Amino acid sequence: MNLSQSISWLTIILCLLGSTLYSNDNNCNSYLESDNPIQTLNDLKADSTPEAQFCVGAMYFKGIGTEANETISFEWVKKAAEQGFAPAQSNVGAMYILGTGVDANENAAVLWYQKAAIQDHSLAQCALGTLYYEGKGVGQDYIEALKWLTKAKGAGCQKANIVLNKKMSVINWKKSNESFSAELMLYDQNGTYYPNEASMQSGKYLIVKENEEVYVALYFISCQKNSKGLCTETVDTAIYMPDWSLVGEIKNTNLLKSHPAEPGEQLQHSDYRLFLNMEKGDPKGIYHILVTIYDAHHNPKMTLNQQYLLE
Repeated sequence: MNLSQSISWLTIILCLLGSTLYSNDNNCNSYLESDNPIQTLNDLKADSTPEAQFCVGAMYFKGIGTEANETISFEWVKKAAEQGFAPAQSNVGAMYILGTGVDANENAAVLWYQKAAIQDHSLAQCALGTLYYEGKGVGQDYIEALKWLTKAKGAGCQKANIVLNKKMSVINWKKSNESFSAELMLYDQNGTYYPNEASMQSGKYLIVKENEEVYVALYFISCQKNSKGLCTETVDTAIYMPDWSLVGEIKNTNLLKSHPAEPGEQLQHSDYRLFLNMEKGDPKGIYHILVTIYDAHHNPKMTLNQQYLLE
């Protein structure tokens, strides 16, 4: 295992630490601190609610009111998870990842994290996004990674910032890959491009209002050309609302020809263009545009991301 892989798994563990039985999102603290833990454990066992089952798992995990037993802990937590209790589902995912009380199984972990993540459990969203980023237990998918990590960050999960800030540079508004470079630019109806120097320093988005348009342009260096002099790369585009529901997709768009760079510049602009009209009633918030560029054999070269704010 090389250093970059070690760092990646450390990042996953940092997310998982918040979704194990040590988490404070489960209301088990009063039971764990009981003056009569044996009686408390027996009372919880007699209670068929998922909250009680989850806390039984926590007591077995910590050895409170009984000897510590990770296998029995897993069994009780899974009972709660099977009843749809999101904190338990997230913990089952963590236990499958870590091999705690059960054989390690990345695929099973992803399935349980997904169940909790769709219930807006932010720690599960963080872990799920990280697993998508690493391609652990699921096919590597940077778009899904960005989706779930952004959701987790929006829900106040600070651990998501670790991944977004340090690991998601693979998705950005500009990217270089071997001999190919590209930039995904937005510009408003006044012709102002984003990001520009001011917006990068302030971290501000392009701000759009109802009935205004957003224009998307793709710039690049050194495309692969065919015998007609046209670029052989293709582009997939996906636009997402603030809640990450899909607005629409445009697949297999030809990059087509490149146009000469401006004097003193290297970047060429392509025939790829996209126009988005924000209509009355569209949800307010941050919209995401993700563009994946493929080579002539449909192997992905890179994914670019842009965002704008609808006020």
